[in-house]
Amino acid sequence: MSAIITLEHGPYSMVVDANNGARIIEFSFKGKNALTTKGPQIGSTFWPSPQHSWGWPPPPALDSQPYEASAVEDGWVFTSQVCPLTHLVLSKSIRPSAKGFRVEYRMHNPSDKKLEYAPWEITRVDGGLTFYKAATAPLEISSLPVVALGNSFWFSYVPAGFDQNLKLFANNSDGWLANANNGLLLKKIFPQIAEGNIAPQEAEVEVYAHGDPKNPYIEIEQQGRYGEIAPGETAVWSVEWELSELPVGLAPTIGSAELLKLAEK
Repeated sequence: MSAIITLEHGPYSMVVDANNGARIIEFSFKGKNALTTKGPQIGSTFWPSPQHSWGWPPPPALDSQPYEASAVEDGWVFTSQVCPLTHLVLSKSIRPSAKGFRVEYRMHNPSDKKLEYAPWEITRVDGGLTFYKAATAPLEISSLPVVALGNSFWFSYVPAGFDQNLKLFANNSDGWLANANNGLLLKKIFPQIAEGNIAPQEAEVEVYAHGDPKNPYIEIEQQGRYGEIAPGETAVWSVEWELSELPVGLAPTIGSAELLKLAEK
């Protein structure tokens, strides 16, 4: 069986490379991919949070090594080997949803000791305008400059404009994170979490801007509830991926009321 699995319904396509950490390497609308396909980091991956629990680089068993792929009903399930660093077995279930796909992550604890993690999805795009809504401003540890307009926050990625990696950390979001680029609007919808349930030294919404103009990309990231996973238990977390074409004449500009309305629709 090929390691490249393609799921399609209507105008939507999602492609997963089972041999590369079951990474999502394509999310397309009418054949137009919203994800980064070249450079040092591509597509969308998953890490357990907090990062300080495993350091760097990401655990290969979860991020880059082969997963077992199984067809189920109208979708696919991808399952990792036991990760020797985090002691987790990760599975990713992908099925069609109304405006794209639902990605369900299951962190299973096969060990005899309790584990503590939060789910964390890291999605790479080439650039464009990233925005979200939240009840509070970004955390003080953030280095990525955003434009705050009321309860909406905006970042336009111009890789030639800086020479260092920048990152945003934010909590109390409205449960979605969007990116407008190359005529497409990508939106990820996720369960909101209270500040008290966020992994240590992390945030509900994170945006990373890569500071190398020769390899430009940004990561739009969100995390779920941090908590204990007892021996033999599984923590489940789902993200809705939506994709649409931007209306003709709609320029993705900071503060665009029309773009914000489209994302909230």
